[in-house]
Amino acid sequence: MATDSATQVLPDGVFSDGERLWRAKQDATTTFEENVAARELFIDLHQDEFWNPWRMEERAAELERAQQVMQEWERAEPDFKRKTKRQLDAEMARWDRDFERKRERREHERQENLKRFDPAREQARLELLEQECVLAHKVDEVGRLRSGECFPAMPSERRAEQVRELETAIDRHRAAVERLTPVVGDPEDVPDQHGRLPRDRRHSTFYYYRERRITDVRELRALLPELEAQLKATDDREERSKLRTERDIKNWRLDKLLAVPRLEAKDMCADCATPAHKHGYVSPPFDYPCPAWPGQRAIHEKMMQMLETFRHRDAGRSDAPPRQSPNLSPPCPQVSRSPTSCSDFRTFRSSIRMLRFAAVVRIAGSCGRHESKAGASHRSLLCLRLGQVSIDIEHPRRRSRLGHQNRRILGQAAGRLESQVQLLVVITPTNRGGDRELDRTPAG
Repeated sequence: MATDSATQVLPDGVFSDGERLWRAKQDATTTFEENVAARELFIDLHQDEFWNPWRMEERAAELERAQQVMQEWERAEPDFKRKTKRQLDAEMARWDRDFERKRERREHERQENLKRFDPAREQARLELLEQECVLAHKVDEVGRLRSGECFPAMPSERRAEQVRELETAIDRHRAAVERLTPVVGDPEDVPDQHGRLPRDRRHSTFYYYRERRITDVRELRALLPELEAQLKATDDREERSKLRTERDIKNWRLDKLLAVPRLEAKDMCADCATPAHKHGYVSPPFDYPCPAWPGQRAIHEKMMQMLETFRHRDAGRSDAPPRQSPNLSPPCPQVSRSPTSCSDFRTFRSSIRMLRFAAVVRIAGSCGRHESKAGASHRSLLCLRLGQVSIDIEHPRRRSRLGHQNRRILGQAAGRLESQVQLLVVITPTNRGGDRELDRTPAG
């Protein structure tokens, strides 16, 4: 007799997996243990398909074998009956009715939320989120300064001065939080101009982030074998160095994407397609502040005004011969327009921050699929192209190679080139210390 516990006795040929009873069909060639393992694999792959669909492709042969094993077994409960087609159709009809009722209820709630939409309260909510994030960052920074974890070799006088400055900033941000909290109330109960609450918007940002992650993983997996083939096919040392750098960056980005655990809508930012825990001011572990926050939006608008001024100025001097510089590559052709979204500016700003190790950066709109290519100039360190954006890193004085840390920084910047930027900018350091300004070379 087969038993599944000390209190239950099963007929010969009947097995229990703890929830259901099974028996092998006639002429079955597999064991009960194989059946259990096959069902576990089948369930695991299908549950993970939503977040990691490539696993179904990687283990297609195992999945096919699991299905063959499962077909050799059937349910063994005495009263078990399979549902008829009529019963299945009725169940699906109930699902449709439930879905329609939920949709009508959400639409009714949205219309009610529209009546209480307050632009000032919505703006205060965004400002409150920004102030809370800055406050948490400052509190963490001052704690690490006091303990000596941050900058352990800093002189005590300088450390005390830094602590005083941070305490002043903490008091200022804490006062802002206390001022905004009664105005906002519950941040999760503030509707936007469409009547949607933050929890409603998180569903949209969650699915956008999921699709973007899946697309990036598939593209990187398709490109890496091509890079490996190019690396094996060339003997030129400089070209091999560029290909290795490009391969390492893409491997780093792929590993980072694959390491993202299964997320839910509640884990997302309600105002952009980024996990909420990735918003912050230090990377790692954070990526960047939310571009919808007032402070970040003000920086974006100021930068757009500056770039628009440059565009109009250069348009009026388009007939003048381009000014040549001994330390810069020839000026690049003029482009039609400047960035038009917070995502575009975030990409541009991230590239500026990356310039501590590079002297010239070009960000230009480009057509074509997601790919990376080495820079054409002999001074070029690397040229990355993602979607319709390319970024070219050059050194004007000497040839150099990217170190491991700089590769990681460059990979972080490249990972954000997801918008269709139509911008061309040349950035040069004004001194060795890293101060930067926009090069005013007129476009030819």
